[in-house]
Amino acid sequence: MKVKFWSFFKWKNIFWIFLLGLAVLPLACGQKVPPTGAVTAAATSTPTATAVPTVCSDLGFVSTSGGSGAKANNFIEALSFAVSSPVTINSLSMYVGTTGGGNTVLGLYSDNSGAPGILLASGVINDTVSSWNTAAVTPVAISTGNYWLAFDNSSSTTLLGQGTGSVTNYQLTYAYSGSLPATWAGGLSGPLQPYSLYATGCN
Repeated sequence: MKVKFWSFFKWKNIFWIFLLGLAVLPLACGQKVPPTGAVTAAATSTPTATAVPTVCSDLGFVSTSGGSGAKANNFIEALSFAVSSPVTINSLSMYVGTTGGGNTVLGLYSDNSGAPGILLASGVINDTVSSWNTAAVTPVAISTGNYWLAFDNSSSTTLLGQGTGSVTNYQLTYAYSGSLPATWAGGLSGPLQPYSLYATGCN
């Protein structure tokens, strides 16, 4: 009986040593054994933000199909146009048919009860060419509503592009100086064939 008991004791110990070895083996190999009942979190990915493209449009009078006409110097023309959604104005452009070698100043005015109001942006084109001429302006955000595109040129021999139809116009006596008045005051109003003149706005 002594031999049998020793044999049983020996095999029992071998069995427990075998189980202990199974538990220790993953740790010896650098593996982490999760505790009983532990929940492993699934990997999640961070969504990538999608860039919203910038959309720009030309606001005002882009047609040149009405031929060309001269504007005498020493007064400013302003044409009324509507903006249907908020935009940021970055530049002003005007089409010149034939040039007399002069300069042109372009401006954007707010509306003051159906007349030009406050100057919002302006830019100068030196030595205009027979094509579209563009002046960059300090960006200005505008909302929905009516505005005025204004210009003054230094040469009365420059022929400016025109569209068709008629538009509400204001004229203000003003000697060319390369700038426009900060506030529009007075002037004459009436319908006029539009000059080819627009503002570029982006949103």
